[in-house]
Amino acid sequence: MGGTNSGPENRRDRRYAIRVPIYVALGKEIVHKKIPLESRDVSAGGLSFETSRLMPLAADAQIVLARLGDDGGAAAIRGHIVWTRAIPDRRRHLVGVRFVEYEGVSREDLAARIEALAREQAVE
Repeated sequence: MGGTNSGPENRRDRRYAIRVPIYVALGKEIVHKKIPLESRDVSAGGLSFETSRLMPLAADAQIVLARLGDDGGAAAIRGHIVWTRAIPDRRRHLVGVRFVEYEGVSREDLAARIEALAREQAVE
């Protein structure tokens, strides 16, 4: 399954190659099942991650970005899966999520926290 609704030419937010733990829940019926993952491509508008699970295109997803910034706080965000790509040689999938609703954090605050984390990880 694959597709794309966005690409580098359509992005308005700077993307960062940072390590940040994320939790993903698909749909209302399985919200209690969260998948611990790590993203390496994050912006205030979305992220991508690699997973062994096939995720349906256009599905609603609840995302929690954990340990963002000095306070270690998390950001809860509702998003839509906008693209998927198979990684056949590894039996995995790359998934792209566009953020649509921010809970407990503004888009601007999220952008600042991601940028600060990128600076912190660049020093490590």
